[in-house]
Amino acid sequence: MLTTGIRGRRRINPASAVAMMIIVLLAGSARAAITYTDLYTLGTPSGFDFAGPAGFNPIAGGQVVGYGSGTGTGGNNHAVLWTPAVPGGTDLNPAGFTSSRMSGTSGAQQVGEGQTSSQNHALLWSGTTASAVDLNPAGFDDSRAEGVGGTQQVGFGTPTSGTLAHALLWTGTSASAVDLNPAGFIVSRSLDTSGTQQVGSASASPTGDNEHAMLWSGTAASAVDLNPAGFDVSLASGVRNTQQVGSGSGSASSFNTHALLWTGSAASAIDLNPAGFVISEAYGTSGTFQVGVGYHTIAGSAHALLWGGSASVFSDLQSVLPPSFTDSIAYSINGSTVYGEAIDTDGNTHAIVWSLPEPGSACIILAGGCTALLRRPQRGWRGHREMRDSHLS
Repeated sequence: MLTTGIRGRRRINPASAVAMMIIVLLAGSARAAITYTDLYTLGTPSGFDFAGPAGFNPIAGGQVVGYGSGTGTGGNNHAVLWTPAVPGGTDLNPAGFTSSRMSGTSGAQQVGEGQTSSQNHALLWSGTTASAVDLNPAGFDDSRAEGVGGTQQVGFGTPTSGTLAHALLWTGTSASAVDLNPAGFIVSRSLDTSGTQQVGSASASPTGDNEHAMLWSGTAASAVDLNPAGFDVSLASGVRNTQQVGSGSGSASSFNTHALLWTGSAASAIDLNPAGFVISEAYGTSGTFQVGVGYHTIAGSAHALLWGGSASVFSDLQSVLPPSFTDSIAYSINGSTVYGEAIDTDGNTHAIVWSLPEPGSACIILAGGCTALLRRPQRGWRGHREMRDSHLS
């Protein structure tokens, strides 16, 4: 059983949301509102009594990954993939595994873990049950894959010689595994990869307390501790180009969780928490814009957020949605497209896309200023997995 001791992410609390502001974009003298598309409502595969996204719901190109269970699964959790073509979801539990979950997707590949009679193994899929690849490396009793980008997969595993999880990096096979656990830390995990860099967290405590956001470039020796001054705890959740995003808490944030943005060092950290929000987390970055979630109160509804590099340059994407959606989260941004989810008043989960004007035609008006909308090469959504404990249930 994997043990990291690192806390779990907040889940969306289905409650009424209050629209905060209207986003407009300027194209010459015209104003064009950011639009949204309700891609589909996540359904339940045949034989399942329940199915839903993982606690952190990775979305890329309309794909959503998670898990579910029911009479058709013998009561065991099975990995589920939702797509616009199959909104009801597809059971991808591979042969030889009694239970499985998906945690991340690039839009072409999916990662997660499966459970045998006694172990958890990191898994990589390419959209079908038969495509599953067991990534559990030699010398590790257990493992889990959390994110995927380019040709890389990241996660963590427990070495046979120990009891604490180490961050892991793969390139498609179990034999390719690289142990990323940095010197000076005894427990770590990697949550996302751009295909060249990896992000996550590490702790010097066996219980995972006081975790620090980490940035790697493919080896344990390359690790950079991103934990900023004034923060006791931090976690890096997404990476793209020269930017890393995540969250942290400490005296600098009045001990509330605040979204954070880095450019490669602890000293570069920017607190993204917007005015009017008590809690926020950043999950994805395009290298220019950042996306995530904010809460007006600790027990309040979730609002998808878009930032332009600072706490004062942001917008509440919940305001774009109609009142029938009570909560929303943005997980990734790819060019002019933001991917996320929303919950309606009946408790149904919807895959949502927010569309920005094409690059070159506008600047995006966020609270506090105008930020140019530029075209940059993008990778698919890596998949971020929830900040949850690492037990496969």
